[in-house]
Amino acid sequence: FIKTLLIIVIADVLLLLETDIGATLIISMTAMAMLYAAGSYIRQLSIVTIGLLAVLGVFIALIPNRFNRFVSFWYEDFWSSNNEKLYQTKAALIGIARGDWFGTGLGAGIQKYGLLPERHTDMILAVIGEELGIVGMLFVLLSFAYILTKGFNIAKLALKKGRKYSSYVVFGICTWFAMQITVNIGMNLGLLPPKGFTLPLLSYGGTSMILTVISLAIVLRVDMENKTNYLKQRKYV
Repeated sequence: FIKTLLIIVIADVLLLLETDIGATLIISMTAMAMLYAAGSYIRQLSIVTIGLLAVLGVFIALIPNRFNRFVSFWYEDFWSSNNEKLYQTKAALIGIARGDWFGTGLGAGIQKYGLLPERHTDMILAVIGEELGIVGMLFVLLSFAYILTKGFNIAKLALKKGRKYSSYVVFGICTWFAMQITVNIGMNLGLLPPKGFTLPLLSYGGTSMILTVISLAIVLRVDMENKTNYLKQRKYV
């Protein structure tokens, strides 16, 4: 447990030096989830998690820009014309509202033409909502739910077969995906402050896409090994 925490702390310190608080939180929570799956004690995890949140809270309070973004999102008048800090979130919600249930049609959205910042990365779901409507957004959500369900089932099967390392890796990948998807959707729906998290497999970006595909390839590899072991066992039986 201590060795794992040291590795996490090194990564977190490097990320905090870049003032990337969001990535620090995602990586730390993913690691905590993997430790939980590996059988660490709840008391240990609770103490470390509370300590991590306290450190991040202090870090946010010491950086005026981060603190102002957080405060403006939760406490200022959201639709005020003077509140330019929330322009991106307001533009995303306007696009989703225009789409209604079935959208304006593929390619017929107008928010992406300069009105919505980061429409090809962070706010891609808002563009989908405008052009394909709530139905299109639900299709995206159900697709992610299917991928995550299959992934967690693969991790569960690997653990049942005694392949603990493979199980924990897949569990960590799926947990990371789940948190990143949740944060990105929360940003697009105005539930969370804007943060530079892409929507896996949909957002534009070479590095993000490559890491996502590699991670999914690892999950499929574990699934293949699970099935291979199962077929071998049946053959010997």
